[in-house]
Amino acid sequence: MKATIRRTYILLMLVLAMPALWMTTGCDSSSPEPPTPPDEPVHRLFNEQDSAIMTRLVHQELGVPTDSMQGKTYIEIHLWLLEKQLQGEYIGDIVPEVTWTFHEDLLQFRVTGLMLSSYYDGDNPGVLVPDYLGGLDSLHNFELQYNFGGELPEYFSEYPRLTEIVIYGTKLRRLPDGLFNKNTEWLYIVENDMLTRVPSSVSELDNYDKPERRFQIWANRNMGGECPAITNAMVNLSENSYTSIDWAGVGRKYLGSDGEVWYTGAYLNSNRLSAPIPEEILRDTVALCNFADLQFGHQQDGIRPSNMPSDEQIKKMREEYIRNHPEDVVFATSPGRKPGEPDWNEESRKLRPLTRCNILRIKDGKQPR
Repeated sequence: MKATIRRTYILLMLVLAMPALWMTTGCDSSSPEPPTPPDEPVHRLFNEQDSAIMTRLVHQELGVPTDSMQGKTYIEIHLWLLEKQLQGEYIGDIVPEVTWTFHEDLLQFRVTGLMLSSYYDGDNPGVLVPDYLGGLDSLHNFELQYNFGGELPEYFSEYPRLTEIVIYGTKLRRLPDGLFNKNTEWLYIVENDMLTRVPSSVSELDNYDKPERRFQIWANRNMGGECPAITNAMVNLSENSYTSIDWAGVGRKYLGSDGEVWYTGAYLNSNRLSAPIPEEILRDTVALCNFADLQFGHQQDGIRPSNMPSDEQIKKMREEYIRNHPEDVVFATSPGRKPGEPDWNEESRKLRPLTRCNILRIKDGKQPR
């Protein structure tokens, strides 16, 4: 539905923009441009740099026939592609969906959203992401899905306004280390089985007291090793293959500005955590319980650190700490609840993963994702 609405919006915007575009760019290479004063530059309704990149994309990557499209504007080519897609025909290896947004300060349309799809093709190693998209400096949302391979180009770390990233079901082997930053708002990096490590900039993610931000990096079955320390965000890293954790990122609860308890750290349910727990964590009841309750969950194949206390022992430690520290209401409160509120019922306790996203959905009476 989201993709259908986006396509409809894009098509409507393109149709509405055609008269102005016709006036500013002409309909083909033989049309004379209107005379302009020598000192007054021609104003383009669609940003020239963005238009040039998109024109190259449709010509070079999509195999648009240059004979029939010679002299056509990007908009005319894109309308032709939309017609082919509506007829069930896909041209070339990449299917793009582009969102143009009008910037009032520039009096121009800029590319703010780009989704690239390349559909599954058996054992094909995957289509490479074009190396010339780095000039889209107004890009806000980027989505990549299906049959893409190789590495995501480094220039994706340099987009100044990129805050939403979706990478789903690809064969990518590597993501740039600088892909994330403290301004990132939405991540959905799921089922990319060739990825072996998360970008180191995952440590820069920040949704501390920002409940609208969601960070989902799960079900990438070969992503493993040591999970980096994450101290300013809750990141769902479940169903990967992590074997250890940087203990500087042990889970930590806090009282949010909304009066509810949240936490930071990597949610690592259904990984392969087996590395021994450091002695300083074993001696710290709060840190150990937070690790067990907020991060560890249940591991694949019943894996468990050899020196980790049993669930029953941790339960007794938790209860004893709460009895001896009645003032620590944050520790005693489940995430997504206000101190003193009744705890989650037993059915809610069974829901996994207990991420910020699912907590908010439960509170709204919706099924968790």
